[in-house]
Amino acid sequence: MLSAVSLSPLLAVSLRFPSVPTAQITAHAGAPAALTVTFPLTAALLNRAAPNHLTLHTPWGGSAGVPTGPVHAQPEFKSYFGSVRPLSLRVPVPPNVRPGLYAARLSGPLFVCNTKAKVCLRRDLNLAVAVRVLPAGHPLLSSPLALTDAVLQPGR
Repeated sequence: MLSAVSLSPLLAVSLRFPSVPTAQITAHAGAPAALTVTFPLTAALLNRAAPNHLTLHTPWGGSAGVPTGPVHAQPEFKSYFGSVRPLSLRVPVPPNVRPGLYAARLSGPLFVCNTKAKVCLRRDLNLAVAVRVLPAGHPLLSSPLALTDAVLQPGR
């Protein structure tokens, strides 16, 4: 629950993330697989004091990170990020890994308040990520995974 959240009077609930299309990243054997998570939020705010963290889990290990960003400019929202910087998670792919598609996942709690709906939630993220290991010399084509207001809203 969100005992540290301070947007009152708000309803605090814990929900699972809705289904989101699988993100795909590419890598070469012997080099890191990198996932960039972006937070293009407009109505949702991420609590700065809460234990937000995300972990990329792959067959070769994991990489964890904590969202960061500047304090919100409006005094009533000073316990939230004004914006959230992109988060880069990198996991080394061993040199002996064969080219192919490998299952991974991005997981962790995010403590979010929606200022329009006046609802605060702990969102337990658990998203599928596909890691495509390419043969040496093939170009890497990965897109950021955007955690938007639509992904974070309740009822999805």
